[in-house]
Amino acid sequence: MRKLGRSSGDSLELLLDTVCSMFGAILLIAILVALMAQTTEVVTTSDQASAEMMKRKIATAEADLAETRRLASALATPAEHSSEALIEEKQQLELAVAAAREQRDQIGAEIRGQVADQTIDFSSEWKKLAGDLRALQARQEEAANAIKAQLQNTARLNGRVADIEKMIQKEKSGRVVTLRFPRERAKTKGAWPVICKFGKMYSLKNAGGGRNETTINWREKRPGSDVSKPIESLGWTIADHREAINKLQRSIPKREAYVAYYVYPDSFEIFHWLRDEAISQGLEFGVELEPAGVELSWGTEGTSPPPL
Repeated sequence: MRKLGRSSGDSLELLLDTVCSMFGAILLIAILVALMAQTTEVVTTSDQASAEMMKRKIATAEADLAETRRLASALATPAEHSSEALIEEKQQLELAVAAAREQRDQIGAEIRGQVADQTIDFSSEWKKLAGDLRALQARQEEAANAIKAQLQNTARLNGRVADIEKMIQKEKSGRVVTLRFPRERAKTKGAWPVICKFGKMYSLKNAGGGRNETTINWREKRPGSDVSKPIESLGWTIADHREAINKLQRSIPKREAYVAYYVYPDSFEIFHWLRDEAISQGLEFGVELEPAGVELSWGTEGTSPPPL
């Protein structure tokens, strides 16, 4: 078995016991000396010398007693301070041990968490990522198919545009009117103006030769010059006014006048019909093509398309 060692407290107690025993002995000697001095009458010189020696011994004993007291107090004070320091150190050690235990528990929890993370089964996460990858590949394939379809649709539309352009060109070629130079004549005929606009016919003159104010609005531009504005809803059409158109063209004096057609881009169909009717009735005619949106001004100045 291990031998138990003595603590610092036991050593201090032993020292105090020793000091106190010495102090008691010295005190007892001092008391005895004092009693002997009071009871003994010394009258001789030797007795006085002995008394002086005893006094010196008593003084020495008192000095030793004072020194002993001083040493006892000096020894007692550090012992108290040592006990307080040991108690404080013990408390600090207990706090350090508690902190170490807490840190140990925290580190253990972290280690257990890391071990748990390292032992997780990643198969479910892998399956999820694989599913996301397949979904992205499917969307990519859909986008590629959509782009391919868009390219095919664009090619088809480009072909359609080319076909439409050919049709437009063909239609334009079909609407081109072949004109000839006016025939030279000694006497010039007057023009009977007819406007072809909105797919309808607007004669500037009525059957009596006066100005047509029924289907045309007139606005004075300057003195001696008026601007004509056909009324879209009141123009004559082939389906509704065939007889009226034929009657008007028959009323035109063939020897004195010819029909001058002013044709807008939206009225080639009615112009072709009017031209054929004029030819069948033996009327001469002239043609002038007008851009869309252009207004016609009539007055003493200006020109008319010559008869063909």
